[in-house]
Order: sequence, then structure tokens, then C-alpha cells
Amino acid sequence: MGEREIAVQTYKNVSELGSLPRLWQTAIVWWSTLIVLCGVLLMPLAVVDVLPLLDYPNHLARAYVLAWGQQDAFLSHMYAPHWAIIPNLVPLSTWSYRRCCG
Repeated sequence: MGEREIAVQTYKNVSELGSLPRLWQTAIVWWSTLIVLCGVLLMPLAVVDVLPLLDYPNHLARAYVLAWGQQDAFLSHMYAPHWAIIPNLVPLSTWSYRRCCG
């Protein structure tokens, strides 16, 4: 049997399985995979005593100010977004290192 004949025969065997429901298409497998993945992702939160979410209120407040700060009369007097491209600090640090130690 040549290589081409084996490939054709394998293709025919795979096409015969097309009528059977695939494993990933069944609802039980999908839901159980989802539950397991959610459990794995939430495991670090269950393992530690103090959650590492101490700066979450700061991030939430910043997002609120950026989203609604211009419409709020009180916030618009104190906060104004100033968007600009800020260069990365790595080139600055390598330049200063080369100048100092090079």
C-alpha cells in the first residue's frame, strides 16, 4: 500500500465518524469544562488569607473619574484627563547606567 492510499483510507475512516456527536459538542462536557476552569481560576482567591485586591478601590475610582469626571461639576474642577505618550523608562535607565558606569 502506498502513502497516498493510506492517507485516503484514513480520510475515509475519519469521515465515517462524522455522524457521531463530537465530544466537545455535548453539553455535559462543555459545562463541566467551564466549571473546572472557573474553579482553577478562582483557586488563588481561596488559598490566601488576605486577598491581594488592596488597590482595587483606587483603580475603580480612577476609572469612574476618567469615564464621568467631565460631566460631574465637582470632579471637573479638580480632575482633568491629560492624554499623552509617555516614553518607557527602560531607555532612560540604560542611558543613565551607561553614562554612570560605562
